[in-house]
Amino acid sequence: MIRINTPTICALLVLGVGSLRAQVGTDLRVTSAHDSVVALSDGTEWRPGLWAIRYFDSLPAPHGLPYLVLGAYDCNECDAGPDLWVVRVRSTADSAIALLYPGTHFEMGEDHPYAEARAFVGRCIGNSVALVSWQHPIGDSTGTDSLFAVVPTDRGLRVTRFGPDRMLLARVLNAVRSRRCHELPRLAETH
Repeated sequence: MIRINTPTICALLVLGVGSLRAQVGTDLRVTSAHDSVVALSDGTEWRPGLWAIRYFDSLPAPHGLPYLVLGAYDCNECDAGPDLWVVRVRSTADSAIALLYPGTHFEMGEDHPYAEARAFVGRCIGNSVALVSWQHPIGDSTGTDSLFAVVPTDRGLRVTRFGPDRMLLARVLNAVRSRRCHELPRLAETH
C-alpha cells in the first residue's frame, strides 16, 4: 500500500475515471458495497481487505480490470478515521493508494483540526474525466502546497507530485459550478 496522507500540505490528486470494464470487455459494475465486501455485477463478491467500504467511482485501466475509488478503513474497529482508496478490482489494499478522506481532520484527542480535504469526480480538468483530491492545512500547520497526479497505466498506478497550482484548483471549482464534475461527500469530522 502506498499511503499519501499528507495532512500538512495542500494537494491535488488527479485520476482518470470512467466506466467499469472487465478484462473481456463486458460491463462490470459495483452492485453494492457492505462492510468488507464489494458485490460485482458478474455475481462475484470481492474482499479488498478494507472495512466499512463506501463506493464512489471507477477508474479505467488501459488493459485489464479497472480501479475503484472507495472510502474505507484499513482496519476493523480501529480508532483512526477512514481513507480515500484507489484499489484495482479483485486486488487488495496492500497494492492500493490511500489518500486523506474528504472532510475535516483532527488528531486523536485534539479539538482543533489540522487539515481539510475535498474530493471531486468528473470532467474537473480539461476533457478527461478525473478524481481530484484537495488537502488544505489548517491552524499551526507549516506545510507547503503540492499537486499529486495518480493515473492508471499498463503497469499499475503512476503517482506524480507537482508544486502548488492555484489556477488548477480554480479550474476544478469552475468545473463544479458548471456541473462538469461534482464533489464527493465530506465527513464533518474524522480522526
